[in-house]
Amino acid sequence: MTLGVVGRRCKAVQWCALARRVPKPRYLTRTATATATATATAATAKMGTRTLETLNFDNQALERLPIDPEKKNYVRTVENATFSLVEPAPLDNPRVVATCWDALKLLGLSEKEEERPEFVEYFSGNKRLPGSRPAAHCYCGYQFGNFAGQLGDGAAMYLGEENCTVITRIAPTFFRFGSFEVAKTEDPVTGRPGSSPGNTDLVRTLADYTLEMFYPHIHATDADAATKFTEMYREICVRTARLVAKWQAVGWCHGVLNTDNMSIIGLTIDYGPFGFLDRYDPDHICNHSDDGGRYDYKSQPAICEWNLNRLAEDLSPLTDKETLDQICNETFKREYTTAYRAHMRAKLGLTHTAAAVESATKSHDGDGDDDDDSAADGDDRLFVHLFNVMADTGADFTNTFRLLSLVSPENRGAPFLSAISEHLTTVDEWKRSIKPRMDPRQLQQLLALPQIAQAFGVEMTQAEKETKDRELWGEWLMLYCRRLQTEQERSGLDHDAFHHNKQQRSFSAILSRNTPAQHAIDLAEKGDYSEVQRVLSRLQHPYTQPEGEPLQKPPAWACALGVSCSS
Repeated sequence: MTLGVVGRRCKAVQWCALARRVPKPRYLTRTATATATATATAATAKMGTRTLETLNFDNQALERLPIDPEKKNYVRTVENATFSLVEPAPLDNPRVVATCWDALKLLGLSEKEEERPEFVEYFSGNKRLPGSRPAAHCYCGYQFGNFAGQLGDGAAMYLGEENCTVITRIAPTFFRFGSFEVAKTEDPVTGRPGSSPGNTDLVRTLADYTLEMFYPHIHATDADAATKFTEMYREICVRTARLVAKWQAVGWCHGVLNTDNMSIIGLTIDYGPFGFLDRYDPDHICNHSDDGGRYDYKSQPAICEWNLNRLAEDLSPLTDKETLDQICNETFKREYTTAYRAHMRAKLGLTHTAAAVESATKSHDGDGDDDDDSAADGDDRLFVHLFNVMADTGADFTNTFRLLSLVSPENRGAPFLSAISEHLTTVDEWKRSIKPRMDPRQLQQLLALPQIAQAFGVEMTQAEKETKDRELWGEWLMLYCRRLQTEQERSGLDHDAFHHNKQQRSFSAILSRNTPAQHAIDLAEKGDYSEVQRVLSRLQHPYTQPEGEPLQKPPAWACALGVSCSS
């Protein structure tokens, strides 16, 4: 059983290597640490020519940001510093399980490097990569809505006889919203301060570094410092909005959207208890540590906006707070809505907005006025109606969108209607999946009322559900086919172009469901890593359905699987 995962973080590139330590029969105490921050000059490196020893580390963050003067590694408040220098604890008998070469190629590394014994030694932390400086980042954060004070890397401890997994992950930076919360004074609710309360100079130093390294187009302008910080915040809002729009469009749940898990450059990071939707459920909670459902699927956009408001508070000593608030309130919603609608139109094979289609129709009829609000409403009504039907029928999220590629104005959705029945929740599965957030005794009292039991589907037979499902899908398909027909006829698409566009609706992700992940874990614990490698290979081509492999609904027992912050 894997008791802990050690995050190995490197800046500026993307790779993933996994190593497993074969434990000796003894008791251990370990402290997790982070690897060196690094900057790779991938632009000048030839693909596949670098060795592990010739990677170029410039360690800019460590050169320019404050480092903790304390050299000893023990639990303490790290004041007035962004990093603590540390040394990774060695592992016994490490071995490589899987390697993502699509990521390693970004460094220009040759695949032959994995064959060298030094490969596992470097990535397990037993040997230091030449030029690297191992360090742990100090940050703070709001966890489940409450300020938790100092967090940061290097906080995990392993006790007892165990198996240990090391995962190496990389990104342009792992600075997060919580990096700027170190200067927060005592929180009125939790009573906890940041690690460097009131030290706004530290926040300014970090903001200057972030601006120059990751927003150089803003840094290079002639604007004053306050204006630059304001524009940096605006772009963070834009990137974050577009990011969460992608999550929602593919049915992905982060699981623990604390401020310390939000990237300062709009990337997906720190998503341990993540999950994709199986059955569409807007209230789905992928992290069973989230008792109140704060981070459920439907709440992710609002939570990201809330976190951006916390970042505005952190940056307020550097620029005007009211301006930041206005930017967040206006920019986030606009960018999220625009991006989300675009993703949803692509998933449904619609190349034009409802506005463009309606405008073409009006122009054909002699009325060329274009009403953007009415167009948006037209798109949104189609999307909302679809998700209501998916929720009411218990449709598998990903499989539904793949099957929608079967729909055309000519067949009126008949092939889809025949195929979708195998990807809907049965009555028995529905009953098992109900997880109300209320006292069980109160629930039983409510279910004793016939009208409540019927609303929950408790008294419905399977035949009745199938009939109702066909009615609900039939109503939506009628609207969808009408929209497809109108777009094909009125927007200037010829048959071939329309057919090609229609096929794009099948480009829903091949996703990492809990069931194959659990299967891979079960085999890995027995020393068989073949399924880990197979799943990794599949996930490197997420939009390709393997030939001859039918779409399948997850087994009924999958709803019992869960992950948590400590998984």
